[in-house]
Amino acid sequence: MRAAQRLRKLETRFERVVDAVSPIWSDPEWHDLFAEKGRAGFFRREPDYPRALAEYEQATVAAERIAPEIDPPRDFRIHHPRRIPRLFTWRNDPRFPAVGAGFDWLAALLVRVLDRMPPVAEAAFAELDGWFREHEAVLCDR
Repeated sequence: MRAAQRLRKLETRFERVVDAVSPIWSDPEWHDLFAEKGRAGFFRREPDYPRALAEYEQATVAAERIAPEIDPPRDFRIHHPRRIPRLFTWRNDPRFPAVGAGFDWLAALLVRVLDRMPPVAEAAFAELDGWFREHEAVLCDR
């Protein structure tokens, strides 16, 4: 088997795996999943979960006002060499930065819960940022 044939075979297998573990859901479907997980208590230790969910919902509603159907048409980027899932590409559309940011925030909370990491509130990050800025000169001079 030639290297090019072998590479095509591996790419085909990889695409099947990616498709199996990465469902292509719309942002409203992702919102419903995150909301359902929240109602089930999955995010109970995450203090910023309610705010993250609300911001994601607001962003998707605002995006729907701009583009009534925020999911792209079936042929959107269909000929891309790496076949990037079209909804991922759409989610990162520069017209809808808040949709991507909201999804990323909820996804980060999800990963943190799945990895059994301690919860961290946004306020703690702000406090740490203030401390770092206050001590930046000393820390960076070393």
